[in-house]
Amino acid sequence: MSFASPLWLLALPLVLLPLWPRQQSSRLTSSLIPLSALPKSWRVQLLRLQPPLAVLTLLLLILALAGAQRVKKEEQALRQGIDVMLTLDVSASLGARDIAPDRLSVARNTAADFLAQRQNDRIGVILFAGVPTLLSPPVLDKGPLLQQLRQLKPDRLGSGTALGDALAAALDRLKDSDAASKVVILLTDGASNRGRVTPHTAALAAAALGVRVYTIGFGSDQGGEVPLDGTGRIARLDDGTPLLSALEEEPLREMARLSGGRYFRASSADLLRQVYAKIDALETSPLQIREIATEIPYRPILLTVCAVLLLIDLLLFRLLLRLQPTGFGSQLTSAATLIALILLLLPEKVSAPYGESSGPPLTLALALDTSASMATKEEGTSRLERAKTLIETLLQRLPQAQMALLPFAGEAMLQVPLTREHDALRYFLNRLQPRSLDAPGSAPEEALRAAAHLLENVAGERMILLFSDGERTLAAEPPTIPPGVTIHTLPLGRHPGPLVDGNGTPLLGPDGTPLQSLPDPERLQRLATASGGLFLADANGLPTLKPLLEQLARQAPPAAPLSGMWLILPLFLLLVRHLPWRRRTSSLLAVAIALVACSQETAPGPTTFHRAETLVTTQPGSAIDTFAIAASFLQGERRGVALYNQGSLLLQQEEPAAARSVLEEALRLLPGDPDVRNNLLIALSSAPPENGSIGNKQRGEDDAEGGGESLSHDEALQLLDALRPDLDAPASDRQERFTPVVLKEW
Repeated sequence: MSFASPLWLLALPLVLLPLWPRQQSSRLTSSLIPLSALPKSWRVQLLRLQPPLAVLTLLLLILALAGAQRVKKEEQALRQGIDVMLTLDVSASLGARDIAPDRLSVARNTAADFLAQRQNDRIGVILFAGVPTLLSPPVLDKGPLLQQLRQLKPDRLGSGTALGDALAAALDRLKDSDAASKVVILLTDGASNRGRVTPHTAALAAAALGVRVYTIGFGSDQGGEVPLDGTGRIARLDDGTPLLSALEEEPLREMARLSGGRYFRASSADLLRQVYAKIDALETSPLQIREIATEIPYRPILLTVCAVLLLIDLLLFRLLLRLQPTGFGSQLTSAATLIALILLLLPEKVSAPYGESSGPPLTLALALDTSASMATKEEGTSRLERAKTLIETLLQRLPQAQMALLPFAGEAMLQVPLTREHDALRYFLNRLQPRSLDAPGSAPEEALRAAAHLLENVAGERMILLFSDGERTLAAEPPTIPPGVTIHTLPLGRHPGPLVDGNGTPLLGPDGTPLQSLPDPERLQRLATASGGLFLADANGLPTLKPLLEQLARQAPPAAPLSGMWLILPLFLLLVRHLPWRRRTSSLLAVAIALVACSQETAPGPTTFHRAETLVTTQPGSAIDTFAIAASFLQGERRGVALYNQGSLLLQQEEPAAARSVLEEALRLLPGDPDVRNNLLIALSSAPPENGSIGNKQRGEDDAEGGGESLSHDEALQLLDALRPDLDAPASDRQERFTPVVLKEW
């Protein structure tokens, strides 16, 4: 057993007060025989139990105030994960059936099995044919990614096979990774015949960035007929003979050799599984043993027993047996007992974020309008930027919620499947632009239907948030939205405005007149009302999340028992009951002083932390100093949170140098925390980057035949920046924009 606030144990001598001899009060009795000489009836025996029970009640209450807890220690084996980009060819030739049932089915299922067993690694997926497409950046939560991966179908992402561009796109995702080991696994069944970067140059960039590339040539030795579509027709040459997919192995060998990886040939499903098993064995992570201490508080049990003992005291000794005198003093002590009992049973508000593991699961599908009208500005901000700000607020306020992102225009697209990896969602959200989707127009009902289908098999509370101006431009009748999912709508436009292109130039109609956006908030209100959701607009018609967040707060996890400083009051009332009758005033004063002295130790760190929170908006300078003081009292993750808040406020006050050291220490205490890393990156960005290059990995003698050709680290980064793969944002938006997240709560 250990104690969170051990100074309260100094109050333990007070538990003997019920045994202290008292002055006999004048009591009306029918005999002068001393009480000790009375017959030993059961009523007298019960009366003798009252002082020990009172001692036990006080003892348990003081132990609860001292934070009695059991510390459970266990060892856990941890592996330091690596970052992997799985790069899969999904061109039409992957539909070939020379490997049953077809090449892509075997490739996707084997890759999914590989992902599932790499529990400690962050893994992302890029699909490619003529152009690369990002399915997911590296994430730890692979559940949604596995589901999406197993549903892949052959696709024509531009005709041909662009091996160099696909590898460059994977490198672009890994170039900023801080993982100790970075790996690309590239699977293809064809020859490189498209792209702006050759496989050779992309492999040199991988070597410069310290990324190993494992290449897999997949397909049977005799080749496979390339299907044209789902009808079973196959591609044929001019003379009518079937077109067979041809694997070109030399570029794959060179890519692996230059980057320090390996090339594998897989001509069957069994061989492909063996290839992944070999890669899994080659890319092992270092094993670490960490001792995990779990604190299991005894406070709920102690307070429950205290409440039961007080209830026995009231019902048995004072009401049923009436063994106490009926004067004013007795009534006062009975009232003190009753008040103490009520205080122990009262709940305490808990400010835990909705969606924590102890609360009900929460799933949100975010349907975001990206039609041309979302570029229209109101009050200096485009509608889409306003939506992004609202979604960022959701990500911060609901850190444990599972979310999906469905941008839509004339049709909807699932861009981020359901995940708790909010960094992945932020990645795509920040790169969305008006008219990002090829489908013209705006169809909010179609987006809601797609979101409802996504949530139909999800357990727990689920809801759809529609961010749109409500405008529908498709002539077709809106589809029926499946029932059973709550829809909340946020109106992003109040007034008509001109439609503009990406440069802000007004768009013109066929007759040369400027095109106008016509918001339809009434449509949004009808959609929300029909599903029992909220139309999230303030009095001025602007979108607001406040009603939704307040509703979720009311559904937060159940309140915890009364604790902390509030327990001092019932303890004080119970001690007053048992004070000696002589010198009652001085005794009362002594008890009050003892309790105040003990309470000074009650969590000085949390108290100071909460005081700092109140100063953030009014006195940020004082809040910085107060968070620093709180950190000096705290340990572990709580100390890290206080340091994080201190460093973030220093960033706000434009003191990045001071913030850097504070945030570095916070990151050591909160390893992997995205907000700490985000703000530390802001602080570090104030210093010029270190020059130099990372040399190539160790290579065999064969590498020398290439004439020593290599790229420096900076040259590799410039190459990736110049490439600007299609999956990335425009050049004007290449630079990551980070917004400091100021406050954290534990």
